[in-house]
Amino acid sequence: MRKVLFILTVATALCASAVSCQPVQKYDTPDSVALYTKSGNPVEKTSGTKGVTITATADWFVTTDASWIDISPAESETGIIPGANGALTGGKGIHEVILKYTENTTGVERKASIVFTTVNKNQVFGKQYSETYVLTQKGE
Repeated sequence: MRKVLFILTVATALCASAVSCQPVQKYDTPDSVALYTKSGNPVEKTSGTKGVTITATADWFVTTDASWIDISPAESETGIIPGANGALTGGKGIHEVILKYTENTTGVERKASIVFTTVNKNQVFGKQYSETYVLTQKGE
């Protein structure tokens, strides 16, 4: 009987140590981008610039379909580089981009969508995340 108790004790100790020595499983968190604001007050019809701040937990890129807006990194920004097709790309952290817009000569208000999207490296979730900033420019 003592032999059986000894074997059970040793087996229990081995099982407990095997479980406690296993590495803690880490789960990936989804990549994300967040904007401090998703729009602002309408800008004047004259040409100008508007800063937009982004917080990202992954690499990202920014694009717009508006031909009247040029997107560039803020002067002090070192973490943003030009990407393909005129897009800018950046990494994790807090970044600022500058939206440079031309004068609105149409006479009507116009809007542009500026889309910040994560670079899809996370195969667990298999999806890109994006946030859109809307710039409105007065027409008169």
